[in-house]
Parts: sequence; structure tokens; C-alpha cells
Amino acid sequence: MTIRKSIILYGIAMAVLMGLLKLAEYQFFVRDLSLELYVGLIAVLFVGLGIWVGRRLTRVKVITSPSPFLLDETILKELGITFPAQWDPKLGIHVT
Repeated sequence: MTIRKSIILYGIAMAVLMGLLKLAEYQFFVRDLSLELYVGLIAVLFVGLGIWVGRRLTRVKVITSPSPFLLDETILKELGITFPAQWDPKLGIHVT
């Protein structure tokens, strides 16, 4: 998702939340809702927003490689890079 789409999505979400808060405020003043219900509604809205934003920000992003890593021994020889005697460059591990 591009940054522009994310900003638009968050803007729409915030506008909807502000609309819900204004509706709750209207009902609070007109219908005389209890203060606990009003505070609880705001708390639930912000908890939901926090969970949603947290899930969006902590998503696991999988990065795939087009091919597995292969060691190029000709370049290693050109650069003069050698491995210890216990190292197997094909396996990538120490062999004992």
C-alpha cells in the first residue's frame, strides 16, 4: 500500500471516529446520558483505534529472494579469500 493510500485511509478512519464522538456528544447533551457511558464509549473507540493501528504497524513483511545464495568460488580466488580447514563453503558450516 502506498503512503498516499495509507494517509487517506487513516484520514477517513479519523473522520468517522470524530463523527461518532460528535454523535455521542450530541446524545450526551440532548438525552442526558450518564458520564460513565460517555467516557466508556470514548475509551472503547480509542482502544479499537490503538489495536487497529498497532496491527497495521507491526505486520510481518515477508521478503522473498529470487534465488538462493550461491558462493562464487572464482571471485573468492580472485580476491584471495580462503576458508579455514574445518569450513565447508558448499554447506556453509564448520565440519569436524
